[in-house]
Amino acid sequence: MKKLIIFTIMVVLGTVLHVGAVPTIPPIPTPPPLPPETPGPSPGGGVPIKGQHMFEVISIEPVMEGYAGSSIEFNLKVIQRRCPDLVVHLTAVTPDRWEARFSENDFDLRADETVELTLTLFLPDNVLTERFEIKIQGVGKAEEDSVELKDSVTVTVMTYTVDVGVMNLQLSPVQLRIGENVILTVAVVNYTQRQIVDVEVEFLVNNRLVSRKAVILPAGASQPVSFEWIAEVGTFTLVVKARAMGDFNNRNDFVNQKIVLGSDTEQIDLLYGEAITLYTQENYTQAQNLFATVGAWYTQMGEPVKASEARQLQELCNSHIQAQMLIDLGEQALQMGDSEQATQYFEQARDIYTQIGDTEKQDLLQQKLEAIGNQVIRLKYVYILVCMAVVAVIIVAKMAITRRRH
Repeated sequence: MKKLIIFTIMVVLGTVLHVGAVPTIPPIPTPPPLPPETPGPSPGGGVPIKGQHMFEVISIEPVMEGYAGSSIEFNLKVIQRRCPDLVVHLTAVTPDRWEARFSENDFDLRADETVELTLTLFLPDNVLTERFEIKIQGVGKAEEDSVELKDSVTVTVMTYTVDVGVMNLQLSPVQLRIGENVILTVAVVNYTQRQIVDVEVEFLVNNRLVSRKAVILPAGASQPVSFEWIAEVGTFTLVVKARAMGDFNNRNDFVNQKIVLGSDTEQIDLLYGEAITLYTQENYTQAQNLFATVGAWYTQMGEPVKASEARQLQELCNSHIQAQMLIDLGEQALQMGDSEQATQYFEQARDIYTQIGDTEKQDLLQQKLEAIGNQVIRLKYVYILVCMAVVAVIIVAKMAITRRRH
């Protein structure tokens, strides 16, 4: 009897340990068609309606950033198709001490109508640097509850306790001349509702540090900071950046300006070429800023075709930046073990690449999504086999006990 128990355990555990090669599972036979059913009442008391996407709640911005003691606005759309007139009620599931307000609620939604509204989230003063998922639930009911439809959307809020940024880089004089003294002025901003005393602002030319200044920023305040530079012949990248201890939001920490000193035509054409080079190198943030500058200059020079091309490339850069931010969020979700949330972020990034025609990155994300799906399936197989092993051990043990009794 002991040999039988040992043999059974070894067979089952051997099956479990062999999960490196996923076991072949026979296909599930297609079930026969079910007879037609008479529609019954839905859980909400209404009659179920066949069809997909007849009632939708959509968020225009999947990700927004906020700060302790501030508010965030999400733009929403509520859509219904081919349904009776509905009365729509919205709710938002938020963390403790957060407050949510809809610009409209309990509103009428007619057939084939879209209502646009905003959700304002008010953050408490003690919020930390974290990522929060906010679920927005919509319920649409027709008169006398004959129809009830539901849909929801989840948005992401990135919160920061410390966040300083730089904006509005201005040069004086605007028309630069070789050998002139140039004044660069920026606005250094404290986006949070607490004083920050250790802000360092640096001025760099072609990645070389020229000057550094320390400033103290009161809560929610901005302060102008200026630097001097002597204009020279050549191509220069002027960068002003700010940093502070505990600031983990790096996307708004710097502004830059490309300067090419030569003839007017040479300056703009060289800048356009530099922007295209940055774009091909996937340096989309700098390329976006440069395309904006070039487009404005081409407009002033009466070159509408080139100005339009620059604006289109600027929009492409923005799409790439949004897709990369979603990919970063997906990678963070994977590290936290949330494969479902990661899948949503990767799908949104893939859709952006599909819209802009970047098939290479679209295919890479599709492969990543398939790999995540396969990993989930393998984990399910392992779980099933482990459960089978436990059940087998229990059965064998019970058989042994039964035989001893007899």
